[in-house]
Amino acid sequence: MEIKIRAVTHTPDEIQMGQVIFYRPLPEADGISVTANVTGFTTLTAVTKAWQVDLEHARRIADHANNLPTKYTWTLVLEEPIKHCLIFVPKTKGETDSTAMTSKLLEDAEMERIQVLEFSHFNFIQKIFPSTEIESALRIIGGWKNPLPTTMIFDVDARFAEIFQETCRKLGVDILEIKTT
Repeated sequence: MEIKIRAVTHTPDEIQMGQVIFYRPLPEADGISVTANVTGFTTLTAVTKAWQVDLEHARRIADHANNLPTKYTWTLVLEEPIKHCLIFVPKTKGETDSTAMTSKLLEDAEMERIQVLEFSHFNFIQKIFPSTEIESALRIIGGWKNPLPTTMIFDVDARFAEIFQETCRKLGVDILEIKTT
């Protein structure tokens, strides 16, 4: 699997408010994993707006994912304007080992035949770098041997991109490309 980083810059208003207002879709991605959080201006609310998903429908899926005793992912397949999959991942507090959720996410992406998966969970980081979650996710992704997805693009808050790159180096995860938006 090819691993890329997209360092996402945020406006001063977004940073001050601690909210995501803008989402810039990746045209090459046919799937995106999002944190199941629709409270306020979040990545999920920005993605639903960009992909014309009904926010109340997304809220029901997010609530379902977050309220189950076991943390499972949920996939919403969109057919219009192009086939695109949104994979909802339950909210965490940033200090959780995400090994099981990352494995399930990759299995879902493979089942949906996703070629390029945008991993949006770290595109806006509040205050503290979630090293436990990121390291456990990278261990699974770096060792993924299945044919799909072929490419994983990590959206990483530009303010933490260097730390993310250093974490990848420390874990021996090869990064193919780094872009800034």
